[in-house]
Amino acid sequence: MLNLKFSPETLIMLTFAAIIDLIGIIIICFGLDDFGILDIVSAVVIGGWMLFRKGQVVNIKAQKKQILRFLAGMGIEITPYLGALPAVTVITLLTLKENENG
Repeated sequence: MLNLKFSPETLIMLTFAAIIDLIGIIIICFGLDDFGILDIVSAVVIGGWMLFRKGQVVNIKAQKKQILRFLAGMGIEITPYLGALPAVTVITLLTLKENENG
């Protein structure tokens, strides 16, 4: 499907993203609220990883696509009931696939 190369980074980040999304789905199924704690944790970890991944922290223009992807994903995550969608996993997969291609 996506043909991602297996690497420690891929394993760690996809596992983290999947766990965050799975916890969010379980919380929604029980009718509970995490008060944005999962969103903050995922934004810090995934956002920091996306920002520092290529070592181009000061070159914001080169990371424009990643920043827009991150903001769209986090926008979905903070919206009530849409946060149950696996947005964190999707932005992680897209980032890994994009950086693998070029």
